[in-house]
Parts: sequence; structure tokens; C-alpha cells
Amino acid sequence: MADLNALIPVITMAGMMSMILLGVAALSKSFYKKVPPGEVMIVNSMTLTPLLVRTGALVYPIIHSASNVNLNVVPIEIESDLQDIFHEQFSLKISSLSVQVVDSEESILKAQKRISLVDANERNNQLSSVLNIAVREQMNTSKSIQELKNTVNETLSQIGYELVI
Repeated sequence: MADLNALIPVITMAGMMSMILLGVAALSKSFYKKVPPGEVMIVNSMTLTPLLVRTGALVYPIIHSASNVNLNVVPIEIESDLQDIFHEQFSLKISSLSVQVVDSEESILKAQKRISLVDANERNNQLSSVLNIAVREQMNTSKSIQELKNTVNETLSQIGYELVI
């Protein structure tokens, strides 16, 4: 009987340790955020530079904030009057252009700062307005489609995007 009394504190400590370990595992699981394929997560913490994560990370509330940047190709509709100008100047029927975020740390951070990435519709509207303005400005000065493409690509690179043709 005396031997059994000595085991009770050991069994109690082992039970408490296993409960604490399960609690830590449950917290880790609830704070772990996975990154879907074709996206990059930007984790902002108390450091000056944000962390770019491609697989997943622990994101603790209040200490960290996270946002995802989609690296996939996004088709952007061109306004109908620009489509007509394209057809007149270059004999091309283009109804949309495709853009994507350049896969570099600097460009991903630019895209996150300059374009709202929370809502896909809002992102597409912002990209559409930037692209249509850039194309409209360059239509009068560009003599070839290659020159137009290069100047529009330069404009898009300022916000971290590139044309995909």
C-alpha cells in the first residue's frame, strides 16, 4: 500500500504534463495558417520587414497580421473604346490582357501595398483602371505593339505586376 501512495503523485504529474502538451498542440493547430498553391502569405510582426511565407506559418493574433498575395495570372478586361483603337492602330482584336504579380520579394510587397488584395473583385477593378489608363496614355505615342507592351509593362512594374502575353 505504501508503494501505491508513492505512485499517485507521479501519475498525477504525468497526466498534467500530457494535458499541457495537448493544450499547446491545440493552440499551435489553431494559429497555424496554410498558404494555398499559387499564393504567398505576408506576415507582419513587430519587426520592420515583413516575412514572406510560401507554405505556412504560425500567426499569433495581436502580435502578427497576415495577408495573402495571389501570384496566378489575372485576366483584365480592356474598355470597349480601347479595343476599337487597338483594332484601328494595330489590326488586333484584343478584349483582355493578362497580368500577374512578379515572383520577387520586392514586387510582392509593392503589390500588397498598392493594390487591395482582400477582395478579388476590388483587386480586379483597381488593376483594370491602372491597366486601361496606362494603355490609353501609351496608345497615342506608341508606334508598334512591342513598344506599347514595354511601356505598359514598365507602368505595371511600379505596382509589382507584369503583363503576361
